[in-house]
Amino acid sequence: MPGDDQLIGLAAQRLGMGQPSVERLTGGSRNRCYAVSDADREVVVRIAGENDRAYAVARAAESLAQRTAAAQGLAPAILLEEAELGLVVMERADGSAWSRELARSPAGAACLGRWLRRLHQLPPPSGMRHVDFVSSLDHYAAELGGGMAGDLATRARRTVGRLGRDGHGVLCHNDLHHLNIIGSQESISVVDWEYAGLGDPVMDLAAFLAYHDLDTPATSALLDAYGTGAAAPSPGRLADARWLFEAVWWAWLELHRRLHPDETAELGDARRRLAARLTPGGFAD
Repeated sequence: MPGDDQLIGLAAQRLGMGQPSVERLTGGSRNRCYAVSDADREVVVRIAGENDRAYAVARAAESLAQRTAAAQGLAPAILLEEAELGLVVMERADGSAWSRELARSPAGAACLGRWLRRLHQLPPPSGMRHVDFVSSLDHYAAELGGGMAGDLATRARRTVGRLGRDGHGVLCHNDLHHLNIIGSQESISVVDWEYAGLGDPVMDLAAFLAYHDLDTPATSALLDAYGTGAAAPSPGRLADARWLFEAVWWAWLELHRRLHPDETAELGDARRRLAARLTPGGFAD
């Protein structure tokens, strides 16, 4: 495979850019992103990380989801794609990635709630995969050889029995970490659609809640902005969805630790914290 410099050069050539400047962007734990700019334009070059199969990443679904969202101003437009090279070039969204503090604030949570309401109201794109979190957990358990992941997969089936099914599949992002949210508390664009698919909308709310451990005011702001009445999940349903998301999140982190022994302190802390919460008698059972 070509190196990053070659792929960036290919992207710049395809887009008719002259002698662009290149800046490595920080944030993602797997993919590598670069801001590439010349006098006329600025784009982001995303080069896919390895082990897509192990991580259950579907690049075709990622592309379809981002293009669908971008058409409604919810994500950056894709300008160039070379799937076999793991190369995607997209517009650079205005602003910078959110901080954890902004995501945890009532204003940030409300902004994300409004964005989610728009996403979930989009007509489901034809050909989009369905994402089942129990199936995802089964996949990670197989990659990890059972153990705690296998136990969680068994418990997840009981949780899904309580959670029930929403009855329709909407387009979900499924990875609403603050580093994937670009912009201000008034207007955002969301990136990294690797785990997107059709599913239960409560899982997107649960993901944002879990990633940022929202307090009561921020949770209320999120749900109030998302919708009222039938659109907002009950507290019990949201708690079950959060448990299910955190089980999959822990399994992903454990897989990442085994594939990348140089685990960062932040990811290690999250993995250990989740393990404690997910054990029987902890956060949920």
